[in-house]
Amino acid sequence: MQVAPTIEQCWRHYGDLVPEGRSGAWRVERRVGVPYTRLMHDREPMPVMSNTELELLQHRAAIGRASFGGRVLACGLGLGCYARACLAFDAVERVDVVELSADVIALVAPSLAEHVSAGRLVIHPGDALEFDPTGKSWDVVWLDIWARGSPECIPESDALRRRFAPHAGWVGSWLDEQHETARTLTSRWLIGARC
Repeated sequence: MQVAPTIEQCWRHYGDLVPEGRSGAWRVERRVGVPYTRLMHDREPMPVMSNTELELLQHRAAIGRASFGGRVLACGLGLGCYARACLAFDAVERVDVVELSADVIALVAPSLAEHVSAGRLVIHPGDALEFDPTGKSWDVVWLDIWARGSPECIPESDALRRRFAPHAGWVGSWLDEQHETARTLTSRWLIGARC
């Protein structure tokens, strides 16, 4: 019986499999001190994705859901850590990833080539908001898009949920906690909360 490695054992290693490099405004960097790998965009002061423990915590529920097996859809490739974590489970048949940036694909996809050639990973270039789910279904849909966790990303997140929920057993996002907080604050503001 094959035992899948623990998430903690793999997460940091997964990001380190992506070589440092640059494509367009995107770059993969290794940090020293507390070593980690991060995906950066020239216009963003913060990492878009990293292989830190905090990032793992934000993905843990979705990895747990995927561990039961079936088909997984990830909206956003990042460093490929989520896709690799899902593929570590034999019960996961296939992972589809929709990635908007051709530069992110150019940086990260070569490190995932063995999974692509095995047919367990398919990377779909394009916008998740335009990806057609007609005739497809997934057990898990993970919305791992970079939106800075701000209230203005709520409509986009809601649109993705509406688009994929009819085709999924479960839909989640690392923004869920921030999403609910922002929704609560917005509804309080809209009903006339006074300062």
